[in-house]
Amino acid sequence: MAAALLWIGGTGGSGPRAVAAALMAAGMFPGACLNESLDSLPMAAVYDRMLTDHLAGRGSDPAAWRSALAGALAAHCRGAPPGAPVLVKTPRSVLALELLLAAVPGSRFLHVVRNGLDMAFSSNQRQSTLYGELLLGLAAAGTTAARSLRLWCAVNRRAMELAGRYPGRCALLRYEDLCARPRPEVARIGAELGLALDPAGIEVDALRPARRVLPEDWRHQLGDALAEAAPVLAGFGYPC
Repeated sequence: MAAALLWIGGTGGSGPRAVAAALMAAGMFPGACLNESLDSLPMAAVYDRMLTDHLAGRGSDPAAWRSALAGALAAHCRGAPPGAPVLVKTPRSVLALELLLAAVPGSRFLHVVRNGLDMAFSSNQRQSTLYGELLLGLAAAGTTAARSLRLWCAVNRRAMELAGRYPGRCALLRYEDLCARPRPEVARIGAELGLALDPAGIEVDALRPARRVLPEDWRHQLGDALAEAAPVLAGFGYPC
């Protein structure tokens, strides 16, 4: 097991890749088996096998999760420098936060958030496709953008509620804040979670916020979902 282990998760396309790259530059080991998005392939395989049952309420055997995670982490951490903090970036970790923190004592979780209006019109709708009906039920009806915004609200609200059960082990990072203040934000994360990070190595110019240009009829596409989401968006500092 790594000296310090940090799970990174958020809705797909919300910025976890940029966060992982910044933390790598600050001294964290990213893992031995990654895809081009810096996702941990061993952890992705665990989620492929087990996450749907967990979200569907079909039971989460703690022993099964611990066994699966142990195998995935052994593969992920292979080759890590002795004592180096390790990050495990897989966006779907936001859907298994409570299982991860319970199964791996001492591990931390970084919750990455990006403006829900941007995410509603993102081309990355994999989480909505895989888990939208499980998490939203009848609210999964409507346009793709409306479903995506409702899922953004459900996932991020759930993650914040769960994080409250693990004081000192969870931190929140807005993608926009990372782009605006990369070194101070990484320093803050290190201080909040007790991670030895050196933000000096982060290339500030490599992080540029990309605000998505919304379609002209974006309010029409979102419909009632916009009013429903307004309090959640505001809670994360996003006016609508």
